[in-house]
Amino acid sequence: MNATILDIAAEVPRQTLLDRVAAYERDAILVALATNRGSQAAAARALGIPVHMLSHRLEKHGLLEPLREARRARSRRARGARPAATLETSV
Repeated sequence: MNATILDIAAEVPRQTLLDRVAAYERDAILVALATNRGSQAAAARALGIPVHMLSHRLEKHGLLEPLREARRARSRRARGARPAATLETSV
């Protein structure tokens, strides 16, 4: 049985083209960052865009702050410090 374009279109979730492009862009950025171990410079090279453009896209998709937090957490672990949320003061 041959599916028509209308049959295929009926199965596709209703999203605007801009929503689909944004989701594709976000996924591509996440893959590039994961592939390059979080290095923004290397991810930008892999994506073929300047670093400042990647930084703008990270901010646009709400990824810049989580990336910074992950970097801080890695830095704390490398120094052997406990995460800030678990630090306790003794009285």
